[in-house]
Parts: sequence; structure tokens; C-alpha cells
Amino acid sequence: GFDGDIINSEKEENLKIYSDELPKFSLLIADDIDYNRKLIKDFLSEYEIEFYEASDGKKAIELAKELKPDIILMDIRMPIIDGLDASRLIKEDDELKHIPIIALTAYVMKGVEEEIKKYCSGFIRKPMSKRDLLSELLILLPTHKS
Repeated sequence: GFDGDIINSEKEENLKIYSDELPKFSLLIADDIDYNRKLIKDFLSEYEIEFYEASDGKKAIELAKELKPDIILMDIRMPIIDGLDASRLIKEDDELKHIPIIALTAYVMKGVEEEIKKYCSGFIRKPMSKRDLLSELLILLPTHKS
């Protein structure tokens, strides 16, 4: 009840403070559903972010190689190459392995979660909230402290 509301608004406040610290960065969004990619861009529209988009794992790997984004948001269930395999292949590439990958997933079996943790720096469950997304990004992005 009431406590929850207080805690939530406090968290929102904290996020607002932190979110001013999001540096300019590039983000590769890999998700086969157009709507999901659009939602993520809407969530982050107020920040200085360069967005790249991939609709399957194969394209995600190609774009990662070509553009070397600062962070990758990787949906786990995708056609051609799924997000888990794509993440593994990116982490096996010496030029790309430094890029943090945040996994996006709705269903999770215990074994799969272990696998995901092996290759991904962060983890967001779908349906995702803006807060979840910002929290993960804030953890992984260097903040500009002068």
C-alpha cells in the first residue's frame, strides 16, 4: 500500500537525478519486433543517444562489427541467430568483447538464465519499464564526473 508508493516515488526521483548524468552514447537495439525497438527509442528519446537497429541476431553481429556501439540491447528470442548465440559470438570477438550486452527476455528457464549471465552484463525482463532500462544503462555507462 502506502509504503510502496513512497518508495517508488523516491526511486523515481533518484533516477531523475542520475538520468541527467547519462553521457552521449550509441546503442544497438536488437529485437525482431518493430514495436519493441520503437518503445525503447521512445523511452530514451530525451537523451543524446545514437540508435542502431537490428531485427535478428545475424544483423546484430554485423552491425556490432561495423559500428562498434557503446552498448547492445539484445532480445534473446530472435530469428536466424538468436540473441544468446549472437551475444556469445560477439563476446568471442576480440574487437567486440568489451561492449556490454543487456539481455531482454520474457521467458526464462533456470539454465538459460545462467547462459545469459555468462555473456551479458545486464538483464531486463519483458515487459520492461523505462526504470528497468535506465537502471541497467546507468550501471553500464561511464558517467561524466568532472
